Amino acid sequence: MLVDSREVKLRTSITALPLYQSTGVPLKSFERMWGLVVSGRSTGGMYDIAEIREYSPGDDYKKILWKAFARTGRPYVREDYGEIFGRVLLATFIKVDDWLLGELPNTLASVELRALRSYLHSLIRAGISVDLAICCGPAPKVVRSVGEDYWRSLFEAFSHVSPYCSCSAQVSSLADVPTYLGRSVGEYMAVVLIASPLMLSSENPARFLDVLKAFNGRLKVLVPRFDYERFVDAEDLRKLYRALSALLERAGGSLEVMEESFTLGIPR
Repeated sequence: MLVDSREVKLRTSITALPLYQSTGVPLKSFERMWGLVVSGRSTGGMYDIAEIREYSPGDDYKKILWKAFARTGRPYVREDYGEIFGRVLLATFIKVDDWLLGELPNTLASVELRALRSYLHSLIRAGISVDLAICCGPAPKVVRSVGEDYWRSLFEAFSHVSPYCSCSAQVSSLADVPTYLGRSVGEYMAVVLIASPLMLSSENPARFLDVLKAFNGRLKVLVPRFDYERFVDAEDLRKLYRALSALLERAGGSLEVMEESFTLGIPR
């Protein structure tokens, strides 16, 4: 019997990456979130970079930030700005409803993912080390140090994203991400969550406040620009923004609406 054996390579899956564009959202350093003014190194002309950590035995007492000690009651020291590049935890939680708001290719989920990749691209270009967390399933998919192998990390992170996928975890699970990555919260100069006000409104306020406290004033929420007024009364939306801002500021965080539009023009 004659056997003809042939080998054919087939792609079993294709990962599509969201389109991206430049974004100019400023990222405040840890000491500026405290309201302190400490001159630091600016990388790429966009970000105030600083590395501040808790005091440990053997540290030079001259590096202690006494203003921070007066505000918090805990001693912190500043590192050499000439050698330190910041580390950021960047995250988003995509819910199934996000795919249903808006029309393709400009659903809310699509806009959030484009905003995520755009902001990630800006951070990497500025020389900032980024840990990435994308939740579009049972739990967040985490990728450590995206900039070390940029393209591999991107495909690894977005390979778990598919149309109408939904994160079944609460935003409170974001507090566990540093542990998954083998890091402490103190290693991050900032934690940036890209989320819509509609998604945040569904969170338990007490649990969300626990997340804010866990990150010790480092959390910044970026809201992608979107036509939310089509789905929520304008006055209710303003009240929601005020409530979210008050909750974030209560724990030292901040909320900002991105100015850039991440919607795509549809040719006719």
